[in-house]
Amino acid sequence: MSRLMNLVMFYSKRLVTSKFYMGTLLVYMLLLVVQYIGLYKRSNMIDNGNVLSIFFTAQQMLFLVYAVYFYRLFAEERTFSIERYFVDAYRILCQKIAAMAFVHMSIQGIFFLIQTLFVWGFYKAVSVPWSSFYLESGLFILLYCWLPTFISLAIGVVVASMVGKHKISFAILLMIWLLLGPMNTEIFSDYIRQIQSDDWRSFLYLSTMSIYQVYQSYIGYSYSLGTVWKGISWIFLSVLLLLISLLRYSTIRKQRIATAVAFFLVGVLAIGSIYQMTLEDSRAFNYADEQAENAYYENYTGSLADLRYHIAQYTIKIEDTENQLSTTIALEQVQTTTPTFQLHHAFPIQRIVDEHGQEQTFQRQGDMVSVNIKPTTTALTFDYTLTSQYFAKVHRNRWLLPATVGWYPKRSDEPIMQYVDSLQQVFARHACISIRWGYCTMA
Repeated sequence: MSRLMNLVMFYSKRLVTSKFYMGTLLVYMLLLVVQYIGLYKRSNMIDNGNVLSIFFTAQQMLFLVYAVYFYRLFAEERTFSIERYFVDAYRILCQKIAAMAFVHMSIQGIFFLIQTLFVWGFYKAVSVPWSSFYLESGLFILLYCWLPTFISLAIGVVVASMVGKHKISFAILLMIWLLLGPMNTEIFSDYIRQIQSDDWRSFLYLSTMSIYQVYQSYIGYSYSLGTVWKGISWIFLSVLLLLISLLRYSTIRKQRIATAVAFFLVGVLAIGSIYQMTLEDSRAFNYADEQAENAYYENYTGSLADLRYHIAQYTIKIEDTENQLSTTIALEQVQTTTPTFQLHHAFPIQRIVDEHGQEQTFQRQGDMVSVNIKPTTTALTFDYTLTSQYFAKVHRNRWLLPATVGWYPKRSDEPIMQYVDSLQQVFARHACISIRWGYCTMA
C-alpha cells in the first residue's frame, strides 16, 4: 500500500510540473473563458441551454493531447523497465497504471469542477434562476467532458504497451482520435445519424448525436440513463484493453490466470453494460429514430374504425414507476360493441378492463386499437406503458406529451402523424382538448 501511495505522489509531481500537461489544461480553460465572454456580450440572442456545445471542440483537442502525453510517458518508462528487476514486477506495473489514472482523473476532476462553477457563474450573470438546470449542466460536463479524459489515458497506455516507441504509434493515435474523439459524430455524421438509440452501435460515439443541439426546452440536456451505462461500458472496455496489454508482461502462471479471469469478468460486465445502454438510451435527440418514425408513417396502412360512441370524460392515473399510465374513459351514446381508439403504436398495452374490472379483448393495427365490449359497457380502463419515442418524448424523469402525439386513447380513425410527400416529413394532425387538472382528470 505504501508503494502505491509513493507512486501516487510521484505521478502527482510528474503531471503537475509537466508544462505540456498543465499547459494544455490552461489553454483549454482560456479558450472557454474567451468563448463565454463572447457569448455573454450577445446573451440576449443565444439559447442558454445549448451554450455547452462549445465544449466539444476543445474536448477534441484534449482527447488527442492526453492520449499522446500518456503514450509518451508510459512508452518512456517501458523503455527502461526498471520494475523487471523486482520479484513482483507485474504488480508494480499494475500499480503504476492505477496511480497514473488516479492522479490524472483527480486533476481533471478539480479542473472540471472549476469549469462547472464557471458555467454556473455565466448562467447567473445572464439571469438564469437557480433550479435543477444548474445540476443538469454539471452532470452534462461530468459525462461528456470528464469521462473521456480517462478513455484517452487508457488509449495512450495501451498503444504504448502494445506498439512501443515506434513512429507508427502516432499514426495509430491519430486514427483512434478521429474514430472515437468527441467530434466523431460530426466527422462521420452520415454514418452516425443512421444509428438508432437502441442499436449497440450507439456505443461507438462518446458525445451527443449533434454537438450543436445538446438541450431541448422542457426535456433538458441530451443525456439519459443510457448515457451513464455507455460511460460505464467505456470504462470497462478501457480496463479490458489495459488487461490485454498487461498480459504480455505477466511471467508467472498465477499472474496469467488471474489476468485471464479478470479479463473474462470485465468483458462480461462490458457486454452487460452495452446491453443495458440499448434498453435505457433516450430517443429524444436521435435523428435515426426520427427517420424511423417518418418511414413508419410513410408506409402506414390504415384500418377500418368504428366511432359509434362518444367520450364523456378521461381520468388518467400516473404511476410512480416504470412510466405506467392507467387511463379510464367514460363512454356515452355507445352504439357498437367494437369501439376504436387512437393510441401511439409504440406504447405497449398491458390490459383493457371495463367498469367491473373484467378484462376485454382487443386488436391493434398501427395507431388504432379496437376493443371488444358488451353493449352495456360504460367505461374502459387502459393500462399501458409510455416508451421513449422521437415525437412522444419520454426523457429521464420527464415527459413531453402534447395531445397531438396520441399518448392517451382518443376517439379518432386517423393515424397520429401524417406523411407529406412533397416535404418527405411527417406532421402531427391537429388535435385539441381542454384539460382541468384535479385528480389528473381531463374532459
